[in-house]
Amino acid sequence: MLKIKPRDNIKYYKNKEEFNRIKSLQEEIYQVCKSHRFTQLDAFFVRWKKFFHSEKYCKKSDNILDFGCASGFSIFTAKKHGFNNIYGLDIKNAQYDSIVKPVIEIIDVKDNIIFYKGYGQLPFADNYFDVIVGWSAITKDTPLPDREERFNTRIKELVRISKESATWYIRPTKHLSYIKNKYNELKLSKNIKIKVLEATT
Repeated sequence: MLKIKPRDNIKYYKNKEEFNRIKSLQEEIYQVCKSHRFTQLDAFFVRWKKFFHSEKYCKKSDNILDFGCASGFSIFTAKKHGFNNIYGLDIKNAQYDSIVKPVIEIIDVKDNIIFYKGYGQLPFADNYFDVIVGWSAITKDTPLPDREERFNTRIKELVRISKESATWYIRPTKHLSYIKNKYNELKLSKNIKIKVLEATT
């Protein structure tokens, strides 16, 4: 059972009123999610408040992509902290109608999220993003031999839409060296930094 009691620190909010309002919002989302045993809600809010609390990981002027954004908690939190140039990209999975769509409507981020087929060309212009966050979406399918072509295409497309010195943030993974070697193997010329970011940052 998901516990709504917040683990997050009030210091990440402007004031107590905003803190209470967000807790109320979490409760509303919880009512949507609880029947589906969705147990990561509180963790998502905590993760993104810490990420966007300062300009430690990205600047407010940056173009940011959450690659694999799910219901858009990252977008909601980023905009509350003044990071307005943020977009989300994901696929419509089996939980889209029951969880994802209702939550997107509650937190009002539908204009910043694009859903696509999950492979092939990404719907963004070349050299657009300063920062791409892909907690697990970037590392998905690695290093599965039967998914190598899909993974290669994903990496190439992420490079295409990244600026010359962009930063990618990924979750801790034993496949980090694989990802970096694949990046070099594909002879991709941009100076992209790939950094590991703890889920509890």
